[in-house]
Amino acid sequence: MDTESMEIGRQLRRITGTVKGSFPVMSGKVTAYDETDNSVSIILTMGDTEGETDDIPSVVIEGIMNNVSSGNFGGVYMVPTIGADCEVMEIDGAGKWEMIKASSYDKVIIQGNILVQFNDGSNGGLTITPELKTQLAKNNALLSHLITVINGVVIDEAGSGAASALQAALKTAIAADELGDFSNIEDTKVKH
Repeated sequence: MDTESMEIGRQLRRITGTVKGSFPVMSGKVTAYDETDNSVSIILTMGDTEGETDDIPSVVIEGIMNNVSSGNFGGVYMVPTIGADCEVMEIDGAGKWEMIKASSYDKVIIQGNILVQFNDGSNGGLTITPELKTQLAKNNALLSHLITVINGVVIDEAGSGAASALQAALKTAIAADELGDFSNIEDTKVKH
């Protein structure tokens, strides 16, 4: 299509308030993300030189989704970066826009009761990090108390009054050991 025809189409869309063009795929920029319905707002750029644009709110993020029409957004989709260039299409009829591609993404979201597997899955499932930290803190507290007793005042053997052989052996065995530091155990880039 020549430049003059594109300009006529752009002006007609501007006058009539419509965004439907003769092209199946249109270019734009992401202006907002709405997590309540997993949609983005975009501004169509359509290659105009005067900077006039058409705004399209509630563009569905293309992805693998289940039950979109029921409002249950289970599945996998990618959230584009605000300001990213994107491509959109009218998929299921006039006014039903869907973003099919973006130049950059902020995150991948996986929702629903589905198996997410990395590589072959042989490393098991993800831990619930706050609970893991709580349980590790309990173990560290217990070990800290035991170390205090082992390294503390000499305990006499019952009956003989001699220094405890067990205490001495444990003290020697743990002399070079330290409690584990789990303060940086969480990788916040992978959440569930």
